[in-house]
Amino acid sequence: MTAETRPAISPDKQPIPVIGIWLMIVTADNKLFAVRNLVPKYTSQKLPGQINSPAETFEMLKDEGKIQPNGIARAIKEEVGQLEYDPQTIQSLGIIRFIGLDKSVVALPYLIRVDSEQSLKYRPKDEKGKKKESDSPQWIDLDTFNPNASLEINGRIAPLYRTPMVEIITMVKNHLNGNTNYPRSVEVKAELDKSFYQS
Repeated sequence: MTAETRPAISPDKQPIPVIGIWLMIVTADNKLFAVRNLVPKYTSQKLPGQINSPAETFEMLKDEGKIQPNGIARAIKEEVGQLEYDPQTIQSLGIIRFIGLDKSVVALPYLIRVDSEQSLKYRPKDEKGKKKESDSPQWIDLDTFNPNASLEINGRIAPLYRTPMVEIITMVKNHLNGNTNYPRSVEVKAELDKSFYQS
């Protein structure tokens, strides 16, 4: 893994309990691959019906050492399926830290450029006995992306795009537009309190 794709975590800091690798797969005509959530999870700030790019969670105490060098390839295999891409062109977009949760959680988004929608075959790995976590694969036009879109869940309004999807897409668009001076270390407050997850 090159320095460009290596996550920006200082070596002098303590190991982070939970890391989410976010796969920001973008076509040549600026379409972003996304899926719809099916399973609620407070520490991941996701609700059923929300949209986000595929993400693979690593528990550092169990998976330490698996983030590099094969973490991205593993995430693609498990969360996407088949993808035609050049591993040498993967770009690290930065690091996003959640604040206000019960444990330390960070998102590491990576930009993966592909030629077209046909470069991806959505065949995520199905684990026996594990509930399916996402469906409805789709492509989002980054040029018309609406960060304020919302979703009604049990009579309450929540963001359509799971946190920190909006912040990561901002990173993606900055990168695609040649702006390399954008903030690469961002803190995001958990928007959804635990009441959203009570049935």
